[in-house]
This record gives sequence, C-alpha cells and structure tokens, in this order.
Amino acid sequence: MKYFMYPSILLLAFLCGNAYATDYVKMYDKIPTKAEMIADLMPPVPRGIGTTSISTSPCSASTFTPITVGITIQFQLNSSQVTQKTREFVDLLGDALSADELRDCDFEIEGHTDISGSWSHNKLLSKNRAKAVTRYLINHHSISPTRLKAIGYGEKRLLSGIDSRSAKQRRVQVKNVGRFR
Repeated sequence: MKYFMYPSILLLAFLCGNAYATDYVKMYDKIPTKAEMIADLMPPVPRGIGTTSISTSPCSASTFTPITVGITIQFQLNSSQVTQKTREFVDLLGDALSADELRDCDFEIEGHTDISGSWSHNKLLSKNRAKAVTRYLINHHSISPTRLKAIGYGEKRLLSGIDSRSAKQRRVQVKNVGRFR
C-alpha cells in the first residue's frame, strides 16, 4: 500500500492555513478485503470511550480527524460511467460503508480527473464521477443519502509521483469526515 500526500495542498495550507494539509491518502495497490477497508476508514476510538461506556461513535468525537482512502474506481477518459470492471471496488466500498463499525460516519465521495481537458470540464467531470459512485452506493447498497456528499476536484489534487495524464488520476476517493456538521 502506498501513501500519497498532496504537495501543492501543503503549500496552500502553509500560505492559507488549510486544514486539509494534514490529510494523507491511503491508496490500495490491490483489492482490499472488507475488513481492511473498514479498518482503514475507521477512526481511532477517542480516550474515554470504551466498551463499557455509553455508546458514543468515534465519528462524533470533537477531535475527529478525517481519513481518506483511495480506491481504484477508475473511469475511462472523459467518462463518468461506473463500468462492470470497477463495480467490484464500488461494491466493496458499499459493503464497508454498510458495516456496523461505520454506520455512524459520514463520507465525502471525491471525484478526480487527469489533466486532459479544460479546468472547467474536468471539474464538472469529476463531480459527475463522484455523483455516479454516490448514486450507485445509494441504489445498490441502501446507504442513506444523508451520509454521503459528492465532491468534484477535477485535476486540482493529482496524485504525486504519478504521470498527470495517467488513468490512475481518473479516480474516486472516499473520505470519512466523521459527521457532517
């Protein structure tokens, strides 16, 4: 598994105080198990919350830190259609998000593109990719729409160390944001 940090976001955060700067993206090289994905999306249990205490979700903790997992939901060039080939990952994601361990967490579904096309086209395309995955999760895995938010970043957050025109850039990532506030 590889970890990527967005260098441009670090610079922007340094200049503007952006909270996203400390986010890391855990990218899978192969299809993970459901248990691995749940563990990677599960926040640490805050101190004071134990098995014998009142049931409080770690996703509701005031000290929650967002967790981002990069999954290989790749798209064809200039397409936002979830293909048969990518459904395996989307179904795995749906199974993980439906698990009891993550039922109290909300998620941003982030769409990304490579640098092909104009900025405005890529922004819209990435949003449509995130919406396609979100719709699939709602329709095929009965995930509540209130737990999901589709966001399109276009080419703004390219994976470092990978060619900016690579198919790996045309992806969707999932971010556990705790609870939408």
